[in-house]
Amino acid sequence: MNRRQLQAASEEARKRAVGLGEAGDVNAITELIALCWHPGPTVRRAAASALGKLTTSDAVRAAV
Repeated sequence: MNRRQLQAASEEARKRAVGLGEAGDVNAITELIALCWHPGPTVRRAAASALGKLTTSDAVRAAV
């Protein structure tokens, strides 16, 4: 992948993390945890924020 493709892929992953957090679906925990290991810092930040939005769930607290 070239740099432009990597940036586009990172932006898509960031948008995915934001969307999962806004949806409030605790079934997304596994995917969000995986996104916390993404090489892009903005993706990791978005995934961590999304997990924070889901912390009302005991399942998320246990996973984190």
